[in-house]
Amino acid sequence: MTDLETILSWFQTGDMPTEEEFQETFSSFRLKNTKIPIAEVEGLESLLGGYEGGTWMFPEPIAQEPEETPQYD
Repeated sequence: MTDLETILSWFQTGDMPTEEEFQETFSSFRLKNTKIPIAEVEGLESLLGGYEGGTWMFPEPIAQEPEETPQYD
């Protein structure tokens, strides 16, 4: 995938993008109906806790103190 800064440089006023640059532009974006593999979402695997033996291992939830309910008079 080509980064956005490079793609924008191909389409500046007066430039003529090549067929390859034009194709690379559209190949660098995901269509909304394209599924994104979990491994390609930065930081998601460590957030979920990891993948072992065909099963996702979720970390233990972080214990949180319940929020105080505001008292109204």
